[in-house]
Amino acid sequence: MGERARVYVGGGSKVDIDAATYSSRGLAFGGSSTINLFTATDPGTLLDLSSVQSIDAGFAVGRSVNRQEVTASGGAILDLSGLQTVTGPVFLDDWIRFNITDASSTWKLDSLSTVTSAGSGRVRFDVSGGATLSLPQLATIDDADFIVSGASTLKLDSPATVGSAGRGPVQFRAISGSEIHTASLDVQTAGTSFETDGGSALKVGGDLQATGSGAGTIALKNAADALKVAGSFDLGTKLTVSAAQGATREVGKDLYLCPHRRDQNVTR
Repeated sequence: MGERARVYVGGGSKVDIDAATYSSRGLAFGGSSTINLFTATDPGTLLDLSSVQSIDAGFAVGRSVNRQEVTASGGAILDLSGLQTVTGPVFLDDWIRFNITDASSTWKLDSLSTVTSAGSGRVRFDVSGGATLSLPQLATIDDADFIVSGASTLKLDSPATVGSAGRGPVQFRAISGSEIHTASLDVQTAGTSFETDGGSALKVGGDLQATGSGAGTIALKNAADALKVAGSFDLGTKLTVSAAQGATREVGKDLYLCPHRRDQNVTR
């Protein structure tokens, strides 16, 4: 299965594919298009790709907008528990997307540690329909989007570097009563953004810091939104923080928005 395979499993079937690596670079696109790489759907369905250690979607079509999808839906299980690295496309408007659509479906991504791209294309994770996605080992995050909606939850349990030097920005977005839970985060890339809306929350279990040279944003757009940092929140002047009137901001230790100045408008 190492190159260009596409797999659909449904109706409660169980499929086990043994391959250490997978590349979708050679798949043909017809103009602007979306290609489904791996799809698992329906209750009892299992697509076992646990032997795959890397997915390379570093394609460079050079025309139109082209996207690739990996989807679990309708109560299916998609097992990528051995996957360690995902590489996204070359061009900015292209992506590979990991899509979990409902609470009855299960993703296994226990070993994923690195998300990057072959240029400036995106690796996107969409979590919706009350689903929970856990990425317990993810520590290096470049050129990625995390979109969590519909009362869903994203969990990043390892301390992570968000945007290595010279890489593209990372987007975290929680909407419609959703939550993003992380361990400590070190933001390094300009343009990185954290956004909540519709009664959603960003909860950082450790420190939140920005050590890179570029600026980013944290935006709480709804009065029912929350930003909760268990550790220190030391940003220098590198992140712009905005919050709707009434939004919750809690910091367990110290909050420094500018050198030698503490923000007094924060619950501790």
